[in-house]
Amino acid sequence: LWSRPHYQFFPLVLLASFLLILSRARSMGEWDAVTLKSLLLSRGLLVASAGLLALSFLRLSPLGAYVSFLLALASLILRLGIPAWGPWSLLLLLIRVPYGQDVALIQWMQRITTNLSSVALDTIHVEHIAEGNILTFPGRSLFVEEACSGVVSMLAIVACAGILAVWWNRSFLHGLTLIATGLFWAGAMNVVRVVTIAVALDRFGIDLTEGWRHETVGLCVFVVSLMALFSTDRLLLFLLAPVPMNPLSSYWPYAEENRLVRLWNLGTGRDTEEDAYDSYGNYSEDWSNPVYDEELPAKSRAGDGDSVKPSRIRPRPWEWAFAIPFLLVGGAEVFAGIGPFSVAPPVSQSALDLVATDLPENLAGWKQVDFEVQHRDGSSVFGEHSRLWTYRNGPYLVRLSVDFVFPEWHELTACYSGTGWRINGRTQSDPESTRVSATLTKPNGEQAFLLFDLFESDGSDYVSPSGSFMHPQLRRIFGGKATRFTLPTYYQVQALTGIPGESLTDDARQSISNLFTEFRDQIRHRVTGQDSGNDSFQRGGNDDVSELTGIPSEAGTDPSAQYE
Repeated sequence: LWSRPHYQFFPLVLLASFLLILSRARSMGEWDAVTLKSLLLSRGLLVASAGLLALSFLRLSPLGAYVSFLLALASLILRLGIPAWGPWSLLLLLIRVPYGQDVALIQWMQRITTNLSSVALDTIHVEHIAEGNILTFPGRSLFVEEACSGVVSMLAIVACAGILAVWWNRSFLHGLTLIATGLFWAGAMNVVRVVTIAVALDRFGIDLTEGWRHETVGLCVFVVSLMALFSTDRLLLFLLAPVPMNPLSSYWPYAEENRLVRLWNLGTGRDTEEDAYDSYGNYSEDWSNPVYDEELPAKSRAGDGDSVKPSRIRPRPWEWAFAIPFLLVGGAEVFAGIGPFSVAPPVSQSALDLVATDLPENLAGWKQVDFEVQHRDGSSVFGEHSRLWTYRNGPYLVRLSVDFVFPEWHELTACYSGTGWRINGRTQSDPESTRVSATLTKPNGEQAFLLFDLFESDGSDYVSPSGSFMHPQLRRIFGGKATRFTLPTYYQVQALTGIPGESLTDDARQSISNLFTEFRDQIRHRVTGQDSGNDSFQRGGNDDVSELTGIPSEAGTDPSAQYE
């Protein structure tokens, strides 16, 4: 999770959950009685945890291993009767949404932030143009992703809301509402942050997007967000407070009772059969009757069924066997260097040293006209480093780029969606290839053609883990091709072409594909020293193809203005 900036709050959640579980475990007198049903359920969860752990090991799935840990922890809570389901539920916040939907949600929030920030800037008469997630000012462009990075993030505010709800022991409805309002406050505070940065840049010439100024703005926004959560919690205490029952109903079963009131109180998480609460959820001792208190029978918290005290529970020998898979997985991680023992290979110095002359002046019939080096923040969706060459052939300009490094597959089309492009079509050359082509358009009619692919730091093609039951890296270790697990490091190559007309001709598309193939092969060799393997794209023509014809170059779209 360290490699994903929007999840870097996870140590706070782990620490808070551990402390809350420890605090509630020390409340020995308040432990739930353990019934036979809970013991059977506990053993079932333990079996499921061990099975899921073995499957996660074969697939090298951190998500599956984490869910296995949650099942094992739930089994322990049931077996000991610890009232710790609230702290356990906090750990659910660290389950990464699969298929990249968490990134999609964040990008959607960034688009909302951009639109609301644009409306606010229009209100205070700040000249700008909003395009995708980019706010353009005279002489400067502001990417909302960069403006919203730092101390506060949407998921961090949601995590804080969950921690506060569990810490204060709020009801399920109260906690769920507080988390939902956390999403609102995160969005609102990000709008405040973007507007503040934009006004400081436009009116006073102060750059708050970098350095200690940016971190200070982020910290102030985070503090204001916490204050908003505190205020929201007090409001929810009033709105979701239990309604007082008839005082006599607490000890006289024939007292009149309002069923709607009981239903509301059940929704707020209050058990009015055992306690009487005032309108603020506080226990009121004035409602008790000392005359009848001694005659009331004690109620078992365990409900129906025989209960077993935690101190009488003795694990059976076969239950200890479930500890063996966890020990084996831990030993395998140390031996193979998996998980926290993995080694991330350094960024290739050859990639950092790339210059314009590393590619020929004429490549696949295209002429080099420009070269650029870009360095971004490590959390940028476009990668921390980029080396960009611009090639021309007739009316067409192609921006070739190698971007690095990425820990997993990087869906470049999502990045361009955030800069104002619409993805009209995305195709893959064939099921065995990872090369992707896409057609991009903008509301103003601009069009572009995109090609991109990834390769590993050792020069091999990107291999999707979903193609086999066993993870490719484990196959390498078991096959003797690798001795330790190293974190994958991927380099991305792309070609972005502005379309100077209504559509791209077949000859132009084939020529751009040839150029991209040559570029990828040469960059792969420069960075890793390895040659390319078979490619699914069939190259038509040679390096001496004739100049492409079409609309004059002045009408073409310069892709260098579109890539950030």
